[in-house]
Amino acid sequence: MKRVGISIILILAVLALAGPALAGDQAKPTFDSVDKNRDGKIDMGEWLQVWVDKEAAKKNFQKLDRNQDGVLDDADGKIIFAERDKDANNKISRDEYVFDTNDAQAAHDDFVAYDSNRDTYVTWDEWRGNWPFMPYYY
Repeated sequence: MKRVGISIILILAVLALAGPALAGDQAKPTFDSVDKNRDGKIDMGEWLQVWVDKEAAKKNFQKLDRNQDGVLDDADGKIIFAERDKDANNKISRDEYVFDTNDAQAAHDDFVAYDSNRDTYVTWDEWRGNWPFMPYYY
């Protein structure tokens, strides 16, 4: 019984670190999968459809909307990309990606997943489809 209790606590701790819960039984979304009308922008309505906790989702949207124009788009993504690209070489290294998170292992795992060509950097092309769903910005 003690072992089951510890396992449940561990599972709850992992879920708490995972960030806002996605709505439904879906895989981690991409920018294009959430941009339902294919206008290159995610508006609040499209964003809220993805998340269970609507209030947390609204707060996260406002944090991600760096230029405060009411939508998430490449302009916001490029601002956040530049914030991460500390050496301004147009690519994000693992160290630049995980520098300010409490969960370095999860951030590293995400970094590896986003680095699709395995060159140890994430470029804008690799970043673009995923940036709003990287939990380290919430």
